[in-house]
Amino acid sequence: CTWCRRLEQESFTDPAVAARLAELVCVSIDVEAPENVAIARRYGVAPLPTMLFLDGEGALVDVLVGYLGPEALLAELERVLRGEGTVPALRRRVREEPERLEPRFALVRKLSTTRQPDAAAQLAELQRLDGEGRGYDPDSVEDRWRLVQAWRTLRDEAAAGRHLEAIRRLDPEGRSLA
Repeated sequence: CTWCRRLEQESFTDPAVAARLAELVCVSIDVEAPENVAIARRYGVAPLPTMLFLDGEGALVDVLVGYLGPEALLAELERVLRGEGTVPALRRRVREEPERLEPRFALVRKLSTTRQPDAAAQLAELQRLDGEGRGYDPDSVEDRWRLVQAWRTLRDEAAAGRHLEAIRRLDPEGRSLA
């Protein structure tokens, strides 16, 4: 694709990016080639370009989707190599703080990007906690507004709408920023 070629020509050739990539085992595949369809399907590769970071067992560590210029790509590589915001780090945060919704939203977004098998289960748990009013202050317009935004990132307008209705009940005069 055009963006894949641009990524290869502009970002991968940057000396700082190339130095960090040299620390990894990098494989480029044409996901449209018949021999690569299964791997593309396994990791939910779409749209292009998609960069997957896998561990030695083939489990997803992180994913970057879309074109990133050299500076942005280098920053993301540094983050992934530090283990910040990666799937294992987000899973650990969810285990450590099972009632907090923010880490679970981040995990669901990351898993959904590549259609990972447990994305649906994580989403269902997120919906359950939210439905029970756990993980946030139900009387806080600010908490409700954060949830509206988070649900919209998952394209769940029904869930976002429930929190908007709650904001309208909590702030009938519309004085809050939300």
